[in-house]
Formats: sequence, structure tokens, C-alpha cells
Amino acid sequence: MVVVLRLWLKLSKPYLGLTTQIGNRWFSSCQALTLSHIRRYHLRKIITLLERDVTGGRKWTQQNPIPGQYKTQFPLSVSQHDAIESFDSLCNQRNTREAVEVLDYLENKGYAMDLNRLLRLAKLCSESEALEEAKVVHEYVFALVSSSDVSSRNAIIEMYSGCGSLDDARKVFDEMLVMSSETWYVMMRCFANNGSVDDALKCLMKCLRRI
Repeated sequence: MVVVLRLWLKLSKPYLGLTTQIGNRWFSSCQALTLSHIRRYHLRKIITLLERDVTGGRKWTQQNPIPGQYKTQFPLSVSQHDAIESFDSLCNQRNTREAVEVLDYLENKGYAMDLNRLLRLAKLCSESEALEEAKVVHEYVFALVSSSDVSSRNAIIEMYSGCGSLDDARKVFDEMLVMSSETWYVMMRCFANNGSVDDALKCLMKCLRRI
């Protein structure tokens, strides 16, 4: 708590000019802050430094489409090995839509793609803002991992953040049964990066109560 206090005071000094006492009054002062007292730039710096200090600087990475929606034209004679090679090639080309079609083909053949490849595709969906494909990847990942797999759920939140879908990211966050400090930082970045600074600040306050 002392470390967090030091970080907050360092970054928020211009906004706490009226506060002459810290210690026990620090948290109530933070709660009194409004959107006019803190800008997105400073909030991001706070989040970044909290991550670095608490976690050692680690980074984590309508209709809802469901697996089976995309239909591929692969001939039936293609092997699973060839399909996986095709998937890797499509990811290298950043072709998220056809990569999802390969997932569908493998699903129809009874083969589940490995988690590392799915999370790679999730990252590509985020970078290319491919929300439609992201929702399909979400379904595949959640069908593969347990409800206690925090890291994979963090990655899905980040995927939706990159796609600009706060509603989908928040839904994943709200439904998580198990969270880590990383989960809170991922959600804070999601809000901040998508212009919802007020929600990011509220998330920060909730996070600090848990530290």
C-alpha cells in the first residue's frame, strides 16, 4: 500500500494541491477526484506504474457468431496437418477471416486447435479490429479452457479492447469467477484506450481496494 501511495502522489501531485494530509486521508481524496481532475495520460501512467511495481513489469497479454458459422471450401481429402499449416500461413498473412474458416473445418473434422494458436489469432483479431472473427475465436477459446484459466480470459478482454468493443470486454470481465491483478490492469487499459476514462478510474479505485 505504501508503494501505491508513493506512485499516486508522484503522478497526481498537480491534482491534490488542496490536500495537505495524506496517509489515512489519501484514499478518500482519491475517491473525490472527478474526471476534470485527471486526464487520460496521467491515468495510463498510473496504470503502467502500478503494473510495473506490483507485478514486476509483466505484460499479458447484434448476433454472436458461433463455431460452425463459417463454411470452408477445403476438399475433404485435406489432412489435419495440412489444415494446421494453412492456418499458420494465413496468420502470417494476417488473414483472420480465412484463418477462422480453417478453425471451422478442423472443428467439423473433430479436431480442436491448440490454445497457443487460438490466442495468436485472438491477438491478430485485436490488431486488425476484426470484431466478427474475434467473437468466433472467443467461443473456441472458452470451449477449450476451464473457467479458472485467468490468462486466457485476460487475452480475450484485450482482444475485444483492440476491436473497440467495450461491451464484450466488460461482459467477459464481469463473468470471470477468478481474477488476478493482471485482470484489473487489462480492464483498466481497455477502458482508457477506448476513451472511457471515467470507467477506467472507477476500475482503478476498485483495484486499489483489493491491493
